[in-house]
Amino acid sequence: MPPPLTFLQAWHGHSGRVVDTAAETFEAVANHGAAGGPGANVSFPVWQAWSKPLGEGKAAVLLINISPAQRDISIAVSSLSIGGSGALKLSDVWSGAAVPHSGKMISVKAVPPHGSRFYIAERAKARRPHVSSTGA
Repeated sequence: MPPPLTFLQAWHGHSGRVVDTAAETFEAVANHGAAGGPGANVSFPVWQAWSKPLGEGKAAVLLINISPAQRDISIAVSSLSIGGSGALKLSDVWSGAAVPHSGKMISVKAVPPHGSRFYIAERAKARRPHVSSTGA
């Protein structure tokens, strides 16, 4: 049986994916083995960006600061693979607040150590011109 997170992601039809990762790394001691065996130094990227399609031109975006230091994280909107050509709307998952962005990049300042930012990205739908049924 797969681990619970893998199972839940697959249950919803798409496992999500890493869309970007920092080139910069840091080393930390990781405890290997259920018996608490000796740890080993392991290299980790300082941050990762994950995305999962939600359908209808939307995607969940999770930016994770893995490092023990505050970080700025920037990713290209094109890496999200949400298609469409309308303006991008980015909103915070928890508060619903609009998140400013350049249109081509999502840049987040001062993500705390081991912190994250969770967003929903969606393309604005093209508006159809209103056509009156009376011809007026």
